[in-house]
This record gives sequence, structure tokens and C-alpha cells, in this order.
Amino acid sequence: MTDLRTYARSFAGGEVTPEFFGRIDDVKNQTGLRTCRNFIVKPHGPATNRGGLMMVRKVKNPAVKTRVIPFVFATDQSLVIELGAGYFRFHTQGGTILSGGVPYEVANPYAESDLAGVKFVQSNDVVTLVHPNHPPAELKRLGTTNWTYSTISFASPLAPPTGVAATATPATTTPGTPTLQSYTVTAVSGQDESAPAANSLSGSVTLTGITKANPGVFSATSFTDPGFTVGDKVYVSGVGGMSEVNGNYYLINSYSFTPPGGGEFPTPGIVSMTLKDVSTGTPLNTSSFSTYSGGGTVALVGAARCSNNLFDTGAYNTISWAAVTGAKRYNVYKLSNGLYGFIGQTENLSFTDDNIAADLSRTPPISETFFGSANNYPSTVGYFEQRRCFANSDMQPANFWATRSGTESNLSYSIPTRDDDSIRFRIAARERSAIRHIVPMADLILLSESAEWRVTPASGEVLTPDVSVRAQSFIGAGAAQPVIVNNNLLFSAARGGHIRELAFNWQAGGYITGDTSLRAPHLFDGAAVLELAYAKAPVPTVWAVSTTGKLLGLTYVPEQEVGAWHRHDTTDGAFESICAVPEGDADVLYAVVARTTSLGTERFVERMAPRQSTDDATGFFVDFGATYSGAPVDEISGLDWLEGKTVAILTDGAVHPKRTVVGGAISLDIPASLVHVGLEIEADIETLPLAFEAQGYGQGRPKNVSEVWLRVFASRGIFAGPSFDKLTEHKPRTTEVYGAPPNFITDEIRLAITPTWSNDGKVCLRHSDPLPFTLVSMTLGLSAGG
Repeated sequence: MTDLRTYARSFAGGEVTPEFFGRIDDVKNQTGLRTCRNFIVKPHGPATNRGGLMMVRKVKNPAVKTRVIPFVFATDQSLVIELGAGYFRFHTQGGTILSGGVPYEVANPYAESDLAGVKFVQSNDVVTLVHPNHPPAELKRLGTTNWTYSTISFASPLAPPTGVAATATPATTTPGTPTLQSYTVTAVSGQDESAPAANSLSGSVTLTGITKANPGVFSATSFTDPGFTVGDKVYVSGVGGMSEVNGNYYLINSYSFTPPGGGEFPTPGIVSMTLKDVSTGTPLNTSSFSTYSGGGTVALVGAARCSNNLFDTGAYNTISWAAVTGAKRYNVYKLSNGLYGFIGQTENLSFTDDNIAADLSRTPPISETFFGSANNYPSTVGYFEQRRCFANSDMQPANFWATRSGTESNLSYSIPTRDDDSIRFRIAARERSAIRHIVPMADLILLSESAEWRVTPASGEVLTPDVSVRAQSFIGAGAAQPVIVNNNLLFSAARGGHIRELAFNWQAGGYITGDTSLRAPHLFDGAAVLELAYAKAPVPTVWAVSTTGKLLGLTYVPEQEVGAWHRHDTTDGAFESICAVPEGDADVLYAVVARTTSLGTERFVERMAPRQSTDDATGFFVDFGATYSGAPVDEISGLDWLEGKTVAILTDGAVHPKRTVVGGAISLDIPASLVHVGLEIEADIETLPLAFEAQGYGQGRPKNVSEVWLRVFASRGIFAGPSFDKLTEHKPRTTEVYGAPPNFITDEIRLAITPTWSNDGKVCLRHSDPLPFTLVSMTLGLSAGG
């Protein structure tokens, strides 16, 4: 028999799967744990019990699922939004925003079944929300109790100019042969540009027929000539049957008007025209289109026309229009070769064309409706390089759309394409690649259900409509919105539920992924991750909610190669939703927890107390709890949500005997001025099977641990033993004054534990008092058989 001592200097490997126990060669085996429950691993090695969960408020509809999402305007202005079926509520600093003494609410259209699928992104005071069953919308903060929810309009906020007219001023001497000039005008403010001015002529007709031919003939009736001419630009909409022509711009290829018939019963005139493609000039072939069934409109695009010979000396045309609210300037365009080209900009309400050449590289914006109906609403949203981005509608799951540069909602484009135009493309992939997430990193990253994609400019450094889309890996992402940690992206895998990291690797020349859950698959197998949240401080932790109702934590410092998993549960409760927001010097986790209460299953918004290193009595280490602070009292009331529960109590820094809440109240043995009351948190640490310097690393030899040395920091309430049913308590009191709570310990302490022979030589630690506990290192004294 051999007497040995082992030394565990760090627990930064976190909890690992039992299938990993044989990997004695792996560095994580030297720092890992069999169990790390309700403990948080710190990056530099210690393990500390997590802070408690303070009850903030019961959700509005406690019988149905509810979410929490973050709102962070600045580090000192953060809120948690309670996203429920039909409403929003708002919480901050552990309290709820009230108006007139009741929670302030804003209505929304979401049903309980919609909530899990709502994706969101924030920019300043605006949260954009998308869901495939609802039009994209904005939740805007105008004041603390002044929020609005509204559907997004994807047109320029500027109205197109009206009253546009063109007046010719011919040359005063021997004018030449006049030609027809057409003009249109747009309003401009910042990066926003309105649609071109509406037609001020009669210039629209209601169709009576479209032939299936090459070219197709468009027919209409009218008692007056609409005034169309060859080369005019027109827009077709509302056609029944032959829907292929709807929503498109064309040029008039041929045009005729037969005047109306006279007599006692006059007949209307006949309009007949063929159209051609704007960019190629190819006549429109409708022979393979659907059959026309009725209706539809052909409208003239352009605002004003006049005849003049601008090559004559002194000849010019004057274009005028009415003012547009919000406009700072106006762009003027002239028709040339079938396109309206830019001829100038002005702050005035008129412009003079004295034969300015039209710049056909800059044309008026063209607006289209992408998200105007069911099955066309996007499912995910993000921001990248001053563009708001959307992706994945039911009809076009692999499609991506981004607004014009510098705009929030303008999806217009130009012919020919300009660099600041809106962007749209479809991922071409060999497998279905519905885009699930849009992530802004150094490059635009799209996570689809089958692969990870890098979107870069085809040329230059800024993203334009000319893009390159390349797959980086073929893992596929789950539904949980990913988080960014430093330069790394963490996301749940589409299958298997593991959390993967994606980061740029210069040697690979692109992004590579890795499995952060490789050593802890037992926390994920057979389950899925519902939500992710990232808390930067005081311990950088990626939190994950599992379908098991457990809360999983990953202490994650990639540049130091630290990735340690720990798991968390709560008495009579299951975690359903989480988010993290900055409050003071810490990022605080909020959760929706479904709990069994005296009224059945109810849901509550709860706030995890930040776990700071402290040796005073202010730390909060109970769940579903509350704090009383004030004059000394011997009864705590108002605990209705804890009715019938046995609660842990801390009074002025001392552990008080447990009580059962009756009538929403508990009595205290002695009056106290600072009282924490809530459900007990049972925090466990269990070591890995022992391995030591011996033949076969000591495997195959029975082991008996008889004493444990624990180096602790600012701790009380310490139990240890060979199993959780054989625990020995460290004597809490030493030289404290009678009546004062025991001192916190920062030292190495020795516990003689129940000797037990076993193959593993493991040690179990349990902490269940409402007090802080931090384990820095552990030394075991043991005997090993031959």
C-alpha cells in the first residue's frame, strides 16, 4: 500500500463526459471535473458558486411560454424586454418599468407559437423583429414609457415629387427641328432618395387583353389618346392570369391609337402596343406565359415631356415641381436610349436643361415589394456595413436582401447597378441552404441549415451588389441566435445540438469551425439548444438554455484556450429563455423560469445576482428569492410566490434555520435588517478518477482518500466526502465573537473525510448554504493498494 498526495491546481477544464475519463494524456483531464453543478469556472482556474436568481416579476401570462430579449443602448442604459404573446414588457436593474403603478406594456401581434421563431437585432433605440408569419417590424424607444411597435415600410420615407412640368424655351432665331424630351425628378435627403415622380399626364391605361405571341400585344380602350410614344418607360401591374408581367418595367417598342368611333353610340378608341426589355431592348415574348384573364394597368414612368431642339443656341427646357416634405435636394433625370440618366441636382424647385448629357450610369431608384405578403416575410435580420439585412422567406429560403447603403429600409436599386444599391442574391448550394442567421464580423457571415458562408465583395473592400459567396464549412446552424465573443462566433449546430465556434484562420485563408462541446457531449446529446447569451464580465461566459430545462455555461476565453463547461439547475424550475445585459460593472443574466408553485406551473422573469468576489453579507445566493433591507424586523412578508416552499435564509450575514412560507410570510428567530430569502441552491463538485505517477498511472489499483486540503477564497459552508451521501462539514466557527456570523475563510483548510476504498478515489464537495464559496485548489491525501 502506498501513501500519496495529489494536487489539483486548476478546474479550468470544466465538466467532462465519463467517456473522457480514460484520456489521462489530455491536458483537460488534469483540470477537468466529473461534476460541475451550479459552480462557475473562472478562466484562471478557481470554481465559484453561482449567484442566486432574484424574482423580478411573474410574466403577464404565466401559463404560456415567454421570452426575454436584450435592449442595450449604452452600458449604462440597458433593459430586458419581456416578449410575450401579444405584448412587450420592460425590466431593468431587477425591477419592472411601471406607468401609473402597473407594468408598462406595448402590444404585438405574436402568438405563443410564434415567440421561439422571432429573430431580432438592435440599432440605437430601434429593435428590428422578424418572423415568417408576420411583416418585419420595429420596436422603437421614444422614452422610458413611450415605445412603439410598427410594421416597416420598405420604400423611401420621402414622397416622390408631384406637379412636375417641363416647359420648352426655343431658340430666338431659326429654331431647328424639335425632338421630344422626357424628365423625371426624385427627392433626396441624406442617403435616401425617393421613387421617381409620378406621371402628371393622363399616361395610364387599363388593359383589356394581352396576346400570347412574340412580341405580345397589349390592348386597352380609351376615349382619348393616353399620350404614349415609342421609347416611353412604363410599369405593368395588376394583370390577371399572365402574372409574369406584373411588377416589371418595360420600354414601349411600338404604339398605336385608333380614335374612338362617333355617332349616336360612340365607341372608345383602341390602344395597341408592344413592349421591350429595359436593359437589352429585346421585344417581350409572351408566348410561353400564362393566359391573360383580365385587368391590369400600364402606367407611364416619368413626369414631364416637352419638344425642343436643345442643340440650338439659347434653347433650354425648364423642369419644375412642388416641394416634398423632408427633402433637402432634388435629382433631375432625362430619358436617353430608354433609360433616365442623371443631369443634375438642385436645392430649388426648378432646373434648367440646356442640352445636358444624361449620365446613364446613374438612374432613378427602382422600388420593388419583397416582403409584402404571407410566405414572403423574412425569418432573420442583421446589420452589416451600414445596411440592414434580411434573409430566408418561406418562398425564398436561400435568398438574402440588404438595404441601400446608409439606409434602414430602402430596398431600391438602379439600372445599371450602383455600388450603393440594395443587395439581393440567392445562395447556390448543392443542399437546401435556408439562411438562419446573419452575423457581422470582419466579413458578412451567413449561417444556413447546411453550411457556413462568407460573403465578400467581388472587387474592392466594401460590400456592393457584386458579391462573392463562398462556403467555409458544412456543419449547419440550429435555430438559436449565435453570439460573438471577441473575434469568434459561437452557434448551435443544426444536428447534435453541440456549440461550435467559427473564427478566421489566416493559414486556411478563411473561416474554420471547432466543437466547443467535444469533451462534454453528455450535456448536449439527446437535447437541443434553445437560446444563447454572452456575459462579458466579471467571468466571460456563454450561456445556453437546453430543451432539458437546464442552464449550461461555457467559460470562454479563446485567446487563452480556455473553454470550460458547467451546468446549472434550480429547485422546482426549468429554464426556458435567457438574455444578458450590462448593469454596472457586470453583465447580468436574466431568465424566464417555469416553476412549480402552489398555483401550478407558472413562469417568472428572474435575475442572476452578479458573482463578485466578496467577503461581506451582501451576496445573494438563493433562487426565486428576494431581499429585505431596512429597519430590523422579525417577520418577512410579501413572499406569496414562495407559498408552501421551504426556503433558505441569510440574516445579516448569518445562516438562519430554514422556514416554510405560510400566508406569504416567514418569522425570524431574531430581528435582522438585511435578509435574503429563497430556494436553496445545491452546488456540487466531483473530481475525476485519480491518476498519478505510477505504473499505468495508478489505474487498476484501489484507492482510499482519507483527508482533503482545500484552498478556498472568501468562503463558508464547506462539505466534502467520498460521495454526496457521506459528507463531512468543515467547522465553521473559530474565534468569532458570540452572536456574530462566522468569518469568511481565505486559507487552506483540512477536512478528514470518511475513508472509503474505491477504484476512482474521487472526492465530492457540496455547498448549499446561502453564502459564497470559491475553490482555488485541492490536495488529496490517499492510500493506494497494490
